[in-house]
Amino acid sequence: MIVKSGLVLPNGVSSRDAAIAYSRIYFSFIPFSNALGYFIIALLFPFWGQKIPIIVRIRYIFITATPITFFTLLAYITLAYIPADGVILWSIINILLTVFFYFITGLRGAFYHLSMGQRWWRALVLNFFILVTIFIMAGVAQMISVLILADRYAPLLAS
Repeated sequence: MIVKSGLVLPNGVSSRDAAIAYSRIYFSFIPFSNALGYFIIALLFPFWGQKIPIIVRIRYIFITATPITFFTLLAYITLAYIPADGVILWSIINILLTVFFYFITGLRGAFYHLSMGQRWWRALVLNFFILVTIFIMAGVAQMISVLILADRYAPLLAS
């Protein structure tokens, strides 16, 4: 992809080296950007069903997100064994399973004190909030990664 993008790399830096450097930076920022997103959700999500302190809301969000974080780690590890033509299908399955797991953990954990009907719609809305936040925070991590990589390679391009 880097080769097709027209990106000019410094002498001695292959597109593979740049991709590996980018991936290392990006995957190191993802946990921190997601955690920040979870804190924002805890502040903004208004559908808890009762008045609860911010620290409890943060705990509920992390209770909902922790099992999926483990699943996502396993999904990324298995990505190394997926052939290139199967990555799209793997990604779709991964996204569907992630949505399902967010919904189930939200249904069973964050809203345990409510009736089943109230838990369903709140879990769906929380699922939506979390997914949108994760996509936004992935974009933030990507922007930070590109800026760091550009800063790393800029002096090499100037010489």
